[in-house]
Formats: sequence, C-alpha cells, structure tokens
Amino acid sequence: MPDSSGFQCLDKDAGVLGGIRLNGQMAGQVWNTMGDDVQRKFDYLYDNAGCLSNANFNERAAPAAAWIKTKMDFSTSGTTFGRIDYDLNGNIKEMTQRGVLMANQNAQTIDDLRYTYKTYSNQLLKVVDQTLIAGQNGVTATLKMAAVAQATTMFMMTMEILLQT
Repeated sequence: MPDSSGFQCLDKDAGVLGGIRLNGQMAGQVWNTMGDDVQRKFDYLYDNAGCLSNANFNERAAPAAAWIKTKMDFSTSGTTFGRIDYDLNGNIKEMTQRGVLMANQNAQTIDDLRYTYKTYSNQLLKVVDQTLIAGQNGVTATLKMAAVAQATTMFMMTMEILLQT
C-alpha cells in the first residue's frame, strides 16, 4: 500500500511489476503523480552478481490501461551491452539515462556516462558524458577525490580511536 506520497517500493510482484524478488532486492517502485494522476513504475533487473542492470520505466493513465512509455521514458540501462556495465570490482563502467528535456517533449538519452577509475583501485577519476545535447552535456568532468578520501580516512581513524577506548 502506498504511503501518503503515493509511492511504493516493492520486493514482491503486486501484479504490476516484472517479477518477484525473494532475496531482498527491490523488484520495482510504483507511484502516482498528483498533477495528472498517472500511475508510473520502474521494474528493476539485476545481473548474476546482484548489481542493478536495468531500471525500466513505464506508465499508464488508468488502472486497467496497458503499461507503456510513449510519452515519457526515464529508463536506465547501458550502451554497449544494453545494461549497466560493471568492472570486476563492482564499479560502474557505463550507464545511460533516458529523460525528457523541457525544450523537446520527446524521450531521449540525456546521459551516456563512462566512468574511469585509478588503476588497481576503486578510486573514481573521471566521468565522461558522451551524449551531445547542445548546451547540456558532452563535457568531460574530472573529479577531485583527494579531499573526500582524506576526510574519509580521518573519519575512519577517529572511529577506530573511539572504538578502542
């Protein structure tokens, strides 16, 4: 049953999701939007390692209507294999996100992301968006992670000291 926001997270098939999950993974989410009262959902698919591989978006105007994505599509997947791709350490290598831009009311790929990590590490070095939408994307963003790593190290050292006392 949805909460007051009209939002449900489901691990079992309530007759609207793509499958049952009995391992603790969410099968999907279902929600209603107050402005147009359209019911929307994400069906989640996972790879054999338990990592999210696809989040498939659909919507329907009435409870008896078919689930479709003709107006909107916010699905997440990947380009090369049609699913989110991970390296052997479980780090995301590539991911695409569909969406709708205000200037163009048609669903399109708004993010086509490639992630680069430091060799023999899980440290994220950069994310490149290969989608070329004028004035929006296509910019290579190099991430400065040193400050975050230093703060994390300091926090862990503090926790270790506190646990020893």
